[in-house]
Amino acid sequence: SDGNACTQTDTCQAGTCVGSNPVTCTASDQCHAAGTCNPSTGVCSNPPKANGSVCSDGNACSINDSCQSGVCQGTPVNVDDGNPCTTDSCDPASGCVHTPVTCDDGQICTDDSCNPKSGQCVHTPTNCNDGNACTNDSCTQALVLTPACTVPDNGGGTVTLPPAGCQYLSPQDVHEIINGLPAGTTIQLGTIHKDFICNRGPAGGGVCSFQQLADCDEAGGSLGGEKECSDSKLAMSLHGTGVLAGYNRTIQLPISFETHTAPRTPGNPVQSFNTDMFRLFGQITGDPDFDLLRITAGTDFGMPSPGHTTLRQLPSGNWNVDSFFDIEYRIDFVGAPGGPRAGMSGSTTATIRMQTGSGVGCVHTPTNCDDGNACTEDSCDPAVGCVHLPISCNDNNACTTDTCNPTSGCVNTPTNCDDGQICTIDACDPATGRCTHTPANCND
Repeated sequence: SDGNACTQTDTCQAGTCVGSNPVTCTASDQCHAAGTCNPSTGVCSNPPKANGSVCSDGNACSINDSCQSGVCQGTPVNVDDGNPCTTDSCDPASGCVHTPVTCDDGQICTDDSCNPKSGQCVHTPTNCNDGNACTNDSCTQALVLTPACTVPDNGGGTVTLPPAGCQYLSPQDVHEIINGLPAGTTIQLGTIHKDFICNRGPAGGGVCSFQQLADCDEAGGSLGGEKECSDSKLAMSLHGTGVLAGYNRTIQLPISFETHTAPRTPGNPVQSFNTDMFRLFGQITGDPDFDLLRITAGTDFGMPSPGHTTLRQLPSGNWNVDSFFDIEYRIDFVGAPGGPRAGMSGSTTATIRMQTGSGVGCVHTPTNCDDGNACTEDSCDPAVGCVHLPISCNDNNACTTDTCNPTSGCVNTPTNCDDGQICTIDACDPATGRCTHTPANCND
């Protein structure tokens, strides 16, 4: 041994111990320089690079990376893109992510956007004006005539209810909050009932009246057929009126509900039976606008909510589901402190029809230009609207007086040429309209 721990191979050369194969010292990372070997220990030193030396920490969410006391450090990147309509975050692998705010309120008759100054969602009523004065333009969530809810056969010649993948919405109405708000003010809640899933919890979390099995239904119920228990969502688009005009937002309200159905005959191509919304309940608390927002409905809660369902089998074997409930509901609310409804609270009860289907959006109904006057020819000019032109009652007969009766139309009254003389033959010349009185020929 040459007594130097930094040589790894020592041999005698000409009577002297000579060390060779020296230890090579390399930098341990990008913020350290290559060190030197300590002859006493054979261990390399690990000197840090000078502070400020350039490095990369491999994190796309930091910038200006430099070595500080032997550690590569960067300054967190500013993810704010200055656009309140995006949710800003950073992915260490790819960098800044700017996800657009979702403003879809689920309502067909609103154009949804985000205000780039405030970041607030704006739900503007859809402009359905087609520029044609001969149509009455409107937007409605009325349902298409053919049932828009189609579900597969459940293997038993019928369907499992409620129909998964379908939605219930009102043909032409909205839920409302009235009581507890200033006079002349309402909150309208355009509501879609959707996302039905089987509720397997114990007695539906207090809503369902029975212990659910794997398929969430069992025989019985108030109508003698089946009873089903499900969880779902109410997608609610809130729009204020009166002093709350301009208030718009959406809320996804989780609910649980139980429905009852009358007996039906599986295998029949058409199955039509009564139904009942037996119980429905859902609420949120601690919302920025509402300390409490609760909806309760259903016959068993003292709010009769009958319905009817018709199943029609398609050639494919699937089923069209045409279903509705006339639901009596109660909405309770307590405004959140500091919000626009602070100090307000109340309960509103009303009835609304909720029906399977999808909205049809803009509707352009031809204008009815009939003025009820038989003496006008009614038409519509796309530029100006209804036009009512007087009809011509001229029968080209000079021996009639031509007029028009608004109820019955044209009246062509023959000219009276009777001169009161029994010895003349009275007539009218249709060309001139002049009466002629020819002496009667009494030659016998």
